[in-house]
Amino acid sequence: MYKVIFTSWQPGLQKISLAQLLYEKADFRGPTAKECVDRLLEGEGFTVELSTVQDANDLASSATELGAVCHVEPD
Repeated sequence: MYKVIFTSWQPGLQKISLAQLLYEKADFRGPTAKECVDRLLEGEGFTVELSTVQDANDLASSATELGAVCHVEPD
C-alpha cells in the first residue's frame, strides 16, 4: 500500500475539483470526499491509501495541480 498524505493547500485551491478527484481516484463517496476537502481547508490533513505507487503518484500529481499540498509515502 502507498499513502498520499494531504497536509495543506495553496491559494486558489479548486475545492470541487479536488472532491471529484477523491471520488474518482480514491473511491471516496461524495460526502466523504467533501468532508476531506473541508478538513484540509480547516488546517487538518488526511491520508488516502492506494494499492500501487502509480495510482498514488497520479493522485498526488493531480491533486497538486488543483492546489493541494501532498506527498506519497510507502506504507
